[in-house]
Amino acid sequence: MNIIVVGAGKVGRQIIGELSDSCDIVLIENSEKIIEDITSEYDIQSILGNAVNVDVLKEAGAKNADIFISVTGSDELNIISSMIANKLGAKSTVARVRSPEYSKSAKFLSSSLNITKLINPDEEAAVQILEIIKYPLAKSIEHFANKKLQMVEFKIPNGSYLDGIDLKSFRKTLGYNMIVCIVERGEEVIIPKGDTILRSNDNIYVTGSKKDMDKFYDSINVKTKKIKKVMLIGASKICFFLTELLLNEKKRCQDYRNR
Repeated sequence: MNIIVVGAGKVGRQIIGELSDSCDIVLIENSEKIIEDITSEYDIQSILGNAVNVDVLKEAGAKNADIFISVTGSDELNIISSMIANKLGAKSTVARVRSPEYSKSAKFLSSSLNITKLINPDEEAAVQILEIIKYPLAKSIEHFANKKLQMVEFKIPNGSYLDGIDLKSFRKTLGYNMIVCIVERGEEVIIPKGDTILRSNDNIYVTGSKKDMDKFYDSINVKTKKIKKVMLIGASKICFFLTELLLNEKKRCQDYRNR
């Protein structure tokens, strides 16, 4: 796989470190010192220059790139370079943006500018924090289908109504559409069938829509108090996004209770 990475800051360096052994990577960076540092550590190609320069992108091989990833400190440079790379023939383009204004119009920008994905790391961090607040018992949460589906990993607590229930009765008991994908019982990993019986302390992976997952989580016998008050310290971009998410979540819960 041919990948072009623009910018070798913390994010760019992390991407290169993860992918350099399995992919052909070309780094575009405007700092000669950073290029020397990166190329001494990883077996990659590098080009000194500005990623909004068409000649630089052509030299980097944008025409044949499977993925073009722009993660410099400039939102505008990331967006423009991704647009140009797309025009030159890059199959997929990813641009990092950190401005709240760009994040609010991410879908419009992606479709109108032909950028495959706009990613805001601060917003993603805020989403992760919100999930910790909402699902304190969950060990991990994964998203699929543009975040319409969730897979939540958690341990069945003692005293839960799930203790002793078989999967044939699982959805009937819940009253909504949920699927148990994996059951971990001690050292054993079980691919569940209809006659699989859940036990307390089982580690289970459950998949469903976000709406059904919220109902399911509320129905579990959780011995942790529901978080009602949150104090945020610091006025960072993460704080901005988290505040907005918390207010939206509060409104959603109020609307649900008023039905």
